Amino acid sequence: MRAQGIPTTSARGTPPGDAPFNSVWSTGFTYDHNNLAGFKLSTLLFSQEYEALFGATNSQSFQDTTIAPNKTLYDQSRAVSSKLGAKLALTRDDLLEDTLKVTAGFDVLLDKNKQDLYLTKRTYVPEIEYTNYSSFLQTEYALLDNVTLHAGVRHEIAKLKVDDYRTQSADANDAYDGVAVKGGTPKFNQTLYNVGIVYSPWEPLSLVHQLLGRVWYAGCRTCTARY
Repeated sequence: MRAQGIPTTSARGTPPGDAPFNSVWSTGFTYDHNNLAGFKLSTLLFSQEYEALFGATNSQSFQDTTIAPNKTLYDQSRAVSSKLGAKLALTRDDLLEDTLKVTAGFDVLLDKNKQDLYLTKRTYVPEIEYTNYSSFLQTEYALLDNVTLHAGVRHEIAKLKVDDYRTQSADANDAYDGVAVKGGTPKFNQTLYNVGIVYSPWEPLSLVHQLLGRVWYAGCRTCTARY
């Protein structure tokens, strides 16, 4: 239509299903102590509740001939997640004549999420539980007034739990019996390293060169605090 110069038109009507929406409710509690036996203590507790409802369609993967004739069933996918986490960090920034800063701590994250078909109350993606426990050590050493060396290590212990379930999607022959998917509880332990240099020719400009590993965000995966 665009190639032919014909504009798009729309007509007043009532779309099927409920109106799409996004809902996020985040709460957090922080406590800082600037002189705990020479250390700075930083703590964080947070939670997040998320729900998103997508628009109704008669997608092939939504069809179920036990509910409605083929290609006539409209449904809406809904994503729901719940996060709970905590972080604790101790920092000392006056070592080696104020040239060395050391931060050590741990964080934990509990994350549950699922996806369902809202109108027919069917499971689309089963509930997934993710648990992560991590400890970390991060250092900053002032090589020059405007050059800082960063190095750190982080160890993560994670577990994922997924129940057995059957998909809703049809196969190429429109056989709406779904596919059985085996759940499980995979686990992993991994140690991550990072080394980098920060050059600040003038405020507020900083140039970062990562030499090894990756930058991680400790604790709240949606926060901006970085270690």
